Amino acid sequence: MPFNDSSKDNQSTLLFSGQPVSVAAVFNPLGDLKPLSISITDLYSNTCKVKIDCIKYKKEIRGGFSFCCGYTIGSIQKELLLTYYVKNHMWRLED
Repeated sequence: MPFNDSSKDNQSTLLFSGQPVSVAAVFNPLGDLKPLSISITDLYSNTCKVKIDCIKYKKEIRGGFSFCCGYTIGSIQKELLLTYYVKNHMWRLED
């Protein structure tokens, strides 16, 4: 899954399924979790930060929650799947 950062001359950052990622998220008063942005560092130490525009759906899975997130790079709308594992307190990028 390519992840393009327009600030780096549209170079692609290669991502792997299951790769841990940094996520800024919030909880509402009911305890619902919502990712706001992600930060990914590739093998070459390039960091890409992207704001999540929308949550297309949220699915409860065994041990956590999966979020289908929409984000915009340039003028192109893209999607990614983030999974939060409650026991490990870890976010991972999924296929």
